[in-house]
Amino acid sequence: VASDLFARVGSFKYETYFHKPCAAKQANIFVQVDGSDNVVDHTWLWHADHDDCSNKWPDSVSAVSCVSGNGLVVYGDRTIVYGLQSEHTMQDQVYWRGNGGKVFFYQNELPYINPYFKRPGYNFGMDYVSYRVD
Repeated sequence: VASDLFARVGSFKYETYFHKPCAAKQANIFVQVDGSDNVVDHTWLWHADHDDCSNKWPDSVSAVSCVSGNGLVVYGDRTIVYGLQSEHTMQDQVYWRGNGGKVFFYQNELPYINPYFKRPGYNFGMDYVSYRVD
């Protein structure tokens, strides 16, 4: 069982020895579940749609400079997820390859602004969806 998973891509002002303030961040996959008969309980997988580095929404650092791929990726059968929240990621919010899986409560927000529109080779909105089962 994996419980209370929180992952975020965004740009924020705080600074630590491993975090530069207002730096652009990237994550290709927030959480990946491999294998069968897994249980995931409560996730919030969030590409920040706002930040405290600029007051220029929708052109905030998080919205236009940070990059994210999938929120949750599942490779396996009979995976059960309770409380799945995936927001604003730039590819499929959830990509699921397996049989007999279940999700109890799914909350999603598609991205408002997507920098892939501005990048060659990406065509967001035509190929990506909220929840893909393959």
